[in-house]
Amino acid sequence: EARKHPFQLQVSTASALLWDVGLLGTGCFALLFAFGFVQAVRLANRLADSAPLQSGLMDIAAVAIALTSVGLIYDASSLFVAPVQMLSSWAFGLVALVAAFARQAPDSAAAAVSAGAFRSAKA
Repeated sequence: EARKHPFQLQVSTASALLWDVGLLGTGCFALLFAFGFVQAVRLANRLADSAPLQSGLMDIAAVAIALTSVGLIYDASSLFVAPVQMLSSWAFGLVALVAAFARQAPDSAAAAVSAGAFRSAKA
């Protein structure tokens, strides 16, 4: 029976990460998704009244992080599929960017998107 189903390390992201970076690295990778999701939800709730556009973007980022985190145990797409990597990287980057602007002032995240600061390093 075992010959019909040979073991491969690329079965899931967790098994590949455990093999490559060990338990500590796998834990850090999983915590990245957990903390990113929590931060996106917190920002969405915090910005709901003052910046609805950014709140919506944080909701989208939270969903993207949740969907790509399923790949940690289900399949190896988080490591080996470029579109999934781009989606999760976009979501993490968006959360970090909005968090940086939201820390400066309550309305700076809204002003940053309105003024196009996301496209310019001068703003």
